[in-house]
Amino acid sequence: MLLKCCEDFNYFSPDSSLQRLMVRKPMRVYLIYGSGGGGHKASANALMDVLLQRNPDWDIRTINISPAVGAEGGDKLYNLCMEKNWSLIIPLLHKAATFFSPFVQPLIKKRMRDMWSSMPEADVIISLVPFLNPSIIETQPGAIHFTLITDFTHTEGHPWIQDHRQHILCGTEECYEQGKCIWNLMYLRWNILILKLLSQIYMRVGLQLGLPVEKVTRTSGMVISPRFYQSLDRAELKEISMQLDFRVNSITSLVFFGGVPPTYATRRLVVALLRKGHNVIVICGNNEGLLQDLCKLKLKYPELCLYLKNFTRDVSTYMQLSDVVVGKPGPGAISEALVSRRPVIMLAEGGKVMDQERSVMQWVEANNLGVSATRAQEAAEVSKERIMDMQRAVDALPENRAVFEVAEIVETAAKNRLREKIRTEKLAHEVEIDLDLRDNNALLT
Repeated sequence: MLLKCCEDFNYFSPDSSLQRLMVRKPMRVYLIYGSGGGGHKASANALMDVLLQRNPDWDIRTINISPAVGAEGGDKLYNLCMEKNWSLIIPLLHKAATFFSPFVQPLIKKRMRDMWSSMPEADVIISLVPFLNPSIIETQPGAIHFTLITDFTHTEGHPWIQDHRQHILCGTEECYEQGKCIWNLMYLRWNILILKLLSQIYMRVGLQLGLPVEKVTRTSGMVISPRFYQSLDRAELKEISMQLDFRVNSITSLVFFGGVPPTYATRRLVVALLRKGHNVIVICGNNEGLLQDLCKLKLKYPELCLYLKNFTRDVSTYMQLSDVVVGKPGPGAISEALVSRRPVIMLAEGGKVMDQERSVMQWVEANNLGVSATRAQEAAEVSKERIMDMQRAVDALPENRAVFEVAEIVETAAKNRLREKIRTEKLAHEVEIDLDLRDNNALLT
């Protein structure tokens, strides 16, 4: 690729800075994620897999930004709330993060600069985190910056669209419209405490600042792992199902709450589904307590059609084995189910959902791709006929190719940057030669 660019310029010199650029690592890409929940990391790994497959010589790294900026404790608390199903606390955590963010920005930027100083300079940075995008951009001004939104929408509790220098990649029409005209919460840099408190008022009123259309890109859906596009044939699925010793004519439900499933809510759901005669597959993720609890249930009642799995990268196979996916209305889990062509039952006990999940529920129900339930018993009572009706709507969905679309967008930006670097090096070298010639002519005269 570099050689072709040089041929286009028709310029070679054995000791030129242009040739030094040719031996440089072709492209360095950093994908930034956080440790709160598992969706951000899953999307980062998915995009890295596709980019590396298409560009094996690129230097692509996933970076957990949470420890570097001192957010690891908050993320652990968030994950604990998810595990314990303390859903009322999570909005308070988001509000606290939003309120204190302007005050801790100088410290966050300092920590980010310390982190970047130990790493090679990036060509492209893809952020998969909310809250931190202005600081990421300011501490890496030389890179191309993308923000890959892993939610269906930008919300006050989960702010993604924060800076006019961002290039937004979003998977829904609503988020695309937000990007074009967003109430952007601009941080006012004041040093006096009273003025900082006043700035909070202005932040909440907001400054309407729509991003240029060319800086907001709508993809065909949310970014998920390329593994979900690899379908098993019916014979393979039947063989695996027989190995699990499942009943042939019963509904097979996959219970999936992401990487940190809530212990007691998951157990209640599993028991309710089993009582209704379902075959049940449970992905326990990183919740070892849940896995041990359900293992005891299986040992006590070995006749149950129950299969348990801890953290696995093979969720796509279990989705294809199931008739319906039952779990939380998270944007990642729902998108994975729909790409696997499975309808969903979204459990929000007591009607409690996070801000970023509410738009997911509304979209799924509006398109008849799934139903919501406020109790485990209600989720278990969804009939086979209702599931089949939702299945027809899922089958009619247009294909989600977002992970491949984003990879192409990043590649185009990277190649344009490379051409610009070569062009700059060429011009600089020509100026250097011109100055040398002038000096030589001056000496001769």
